[in-house]
Amino acid sequence: MTVREVCPFHADDDVAGAWVSDEVGWSFTCDRRGHPQPGPFSWLRPPEPPDIGEMTGIAAELGLDVSLPEVLKEYRGTWVEYGVLERAFAVANPKQWHFLMDRYGHTAVAAKQYTVSAFLGGVLGRLWRSGVVAGFTGEATGRWAYNRTTGYWALFPEPDRSSRLSWADSGFTVEYVPGQTEE
Repeated sequence: MTVREVCPFHADDDVAGAWVSDEVGWSFTCDRRGHPQPGPFSWLRPPEPPDIGEMTGIAAELGLDVSLPEVLKEYRGTWVEYGVLERAFAVANPKQWHFLMDRYGHTAVAAKQYTVSAFLGGVLGRLWRSGVVAGFTGEATGRWAYNRTTGYWALFPEPDRSSRLSWADSGFTVEYVPGQTEE
């Protein structure tokens, strides 16, 4: 397969690429004159990201690829700390939330290694890698501060990083967690 791209400095001519590797992708070199620096001009085209496939298992059965981004619509234009998103999901999707709580539990009820929060965080990571939601790692606040860092989530286009709603600033409590033991 031959891949061709137009030189950024010569819109009237394209250049054949050479495959470098799965990590690097394609390399292109234009030998014509007229580049900012004398001599040939080279550039790379990174490989396509791997296809991570469709949502599977419990996440697919519950339609989390739709319902998690849906709750972010309430916060359009704002990055929300994971806990804020979790609460919004629980309030908007009580049947799904109770199913996940029964299956995985929550640290607001009892200390546990793998919880509903870990499960939903994994689904959000998959949605981020698929380009469905935007995300970045930031400071964990309030009841989530024991983690030191957590995910902040938003819909595209990505909001300015200064537009954030943290758990601490939200004023929310964990009343949405059945059996919670926190004040």
